[in-house]
Amino acid sequence: MSSTSSTFFSRVRPVPEPFHLRLMREFPADPDPRKRSYLFGAYRDEGGRPFVLPEVVEVEKEFVREDEEGNEREGAGEISRR
Repeated sequence: MSSTSSTFFSRVRPVPEPFHLRLMREFPADPDPRKRSYLFGAYRDEGGRPFVLPEVVEVEKEFVREDEEGNEREGAGEISRR
């Protein structure tokens, strides 16, 4: 390594750990049996079948209600045309 690059990196200060990475690191240590991780996108039940979180179902219902009421969200029209 050249002295120029070592001088450059010696001046770089570390940044704080991103919140989502801290959550991923600390999540296993939380003893609360009600905890749920929302950091990953695919869930399966005990039988290996896809499982949609109840919270996701509620948000989807809210989106449908908003669309039925004519409240267009940015990008919603593009998504619904697919």
